[in-house]
Amino acid sequence: MTGEEMERAIEFLLQSQANTEARLQAYAETQSEFIQIALTAIQALSEKLTRTDERLSERLAQSDERFKEMLRQSEERFNERLRLTDERLNRLAEETDQRFRQTDERFKQTDERLKQTDERLNRLADLVERHISGQRDGSP
Repeated sequence: MTGEEMERAIEFLLQSQANTEARLQAYAETQSEFIQIALTAIQALSEKLTRTDERLSERLAQSDERFKEMLRQSEERFNERLRLTDERLNRLAEETDQRFRQTDERFKQTDERLKQTDERLNRLADLVERHISGQRDGSP
């Protein structure tokens, strides 16, 4: 290789080295910009996620409160209906007891009437027997 060829080869190598360094520098700058963009995007997403989490927590708390209120109202309605049902059942039980007492009294009255009727029938039977026996004896 001649001196001139050697010089061109060295110049070529130096130029290639300079081009490579320029490309590496551009790549490093691009990479740095990309990292900055990525960090900014990650920060924005993190902030959005935090806001979303806060909103969800608020809504969950609101839903929890609404659910508790609905549950309380349902419990109140249930207890009121249960109270009314108890009152109706107590009233029906009292009416039934009263009707049983009335029925018992009527049975007692019926028993007394049957006793009186039996006594009358017995007296009538005695009278009829005496009358029949009196006719047999020859008495009118």
